[in-house]
Amino acid sequence: MTSVNDIFSPVNQLIGQTLTDLGAYHDVLILRFGEYEIHVSCFARILHNREILLTTQDYQSWDKEDYRHNDMYLNIAKHGAAVIGQRVRSVDVTPTNDLFVVLENDAQIEVFCSQGSHSFSEEEEQWFFYKPKDSSYPNMAVYPSGAEKWISESE
Repeated sequence: MTSVNDIFSPVNQLIGQTLTDLGAYHDVLILRFGEYEIHVSCFARILHNREILLTTQDYQSWDKEDYRHNDMYLNIAKHGAAVIGQRVRSVDVTPTNDLFVVLENDAQIEVFCSQGSHSFSEEEEQWFFYKPKDSSYPNMAVYPSGAEKWISESE
């Protein structure tokens, strides 16, 4: 794994894990790998066999009546089987905090930090890595400028 510091080492836990589910909540792409989850708020895409299966921007194409009637949900239903059930072969975090996950079948999950200079707004979380059922596991929120790690409080 390539990273600017060791704060990203928890994402190595994904290696060997199986992508068990793809989901969306509004415009957030949710990737479930066994006990772990990644929530993506920035631009991301999933590729397989040189085809883009889905992107987070697909959420913006919808019927204007029900937020669930959008291309992200349709593409998850249409293409999810190509990646769900696949094990993670490698994980890489770039110096710009982009995340790349390669699955056994050579499908790729690419997460690009996509907020530039923040002169007019606060820096926004780009992706989030955590273990939802283990409040003692460090959560990690990734921003364009770096990552923050903390232990969540017990529920």
